[in-house]
Amino acid sequence: GGFGAMQVIDILLNKPLNQVVGVLDDNSDLKDTKIFGIPVFGGTNEIKKYWDNNSFDKAIVSISTNIPVRKALYDNCKSLNIPMANAICPSVRINRHSFIGEGNVICSFVHIGTCASIGNNNFISAQTNIEHHNVWGSHITTGPNCSTSSRVEVGDCVKLGTGIFIQPGIAIGENCLISSGSVITRSIPNNHALKIKLSYDIKPINKK
Repeated sequence: GGFGAMQVIDILLNKPLNQVVGVLDDNSDLKDTKIFGIPVFGGTNEIKKYWDNNSFDKAIVSISTNIPVRKALYDNCKSLNIPMANAICPSVRINRHSFIGEGNVICSFVHIGTCASIGNNNFISAQTNIEHHNVWGSHITTGPNCSTSSRVEVGDCVKLGTGIFIQPGIAIGENCLISSGSVITRSIPNNHALKIKLSYDIKPINKK
């Protein structure tokens, strides 16, 4: 029911055939409120009740800031045999022979190159470029303006910040954290964080 839900609902409402029936959120303060006219019913533990009542056909996880929670919600839906929807903005360019799994959120002006592959339950923010013959896993989140060259591999549960550039043929292992502004020229093994060191001053402008 947070900012991610607003993004996902906005994407889904671009397609007239979609009917967004409701939101589940564990913040009790959001219950009985509305997001773009869509009601918040209650907590995520109620999803089985609504599924058993045939209240919806598919689900999608909107949270992007916490990968373990995102993955747990997706896994819970799969354990209940709930089909997962993709929310793909109409402005996204998907090139030939690419593959996209289920449960993905793909925001405005993303480019997916020829023969690229994206797994399940990813949250790909605006202006991201996933070049040709990339292979991305599942439960990945990005900030805006991440850009890869060809043949890049990204493992499961990777969190990419904003404004990241990745050179051709690089592999990023599972459960990695990549800080904003990184230019990646070497592969990164599983369970590693990449933090760049910035040095700059912010000073007041002296005005007479």
